Amino acid sequence: MNFNCSNIERGPGLWVLNNTLLCNEEYVRRVKEIISDEKENELYNKDLMIWWDNLKYKIKRYSQIFSSKLAKENRRDFYRLERQINILCEKVACGVDIDVAKLESLKLELSAFELDKCRSAVLRSKAIWAVESDKNTKYFLNLEKYKQENNSIKNY
Repeated sequence: MNFNCSNIERGPGLWVLNNTLLCNEEYVRRVKEIISDEKENELYNKDLMIWWDNLKYKIKRYSQIFSSKLAKENRRDFYRLERQINILCEKVACGVDIDVAKLESLKLELSAFELDKCRSAVLRSKAIWAVESDKNTKYFLNLEKYKQENNSIKNY
């Protein structure tokens, strides 16, 4: 018996709401509009469960579109900052005087982007662990225990 696994289509995967979107006023306003618009739908009075599923789908779809647009804007800003820093560093290498305060502020902005990227990766990894019910290994549990012991005040 032979199996050909190369023709298997993969599904869209698991989607989890990025809860940082809830801090974005534009996103929250639009979701409220979607909910109020959907209340006018005839399914709201006829079949509440189907209405609820449709509402969740519309919010999910809008969230995906909005977050991808936001991610593109963030990437564009990140690369713009990198380019500006590189241009200023090239000018310094050529001996041209530059505004050092501007360079430092750009580097600070870039580090904020990188820190946000790291936080996002940590959250995604936690989400994967929570959804796939991956258990923490002994290493991570001991690391957590060690950090907790170092943060506590000991009475001798």
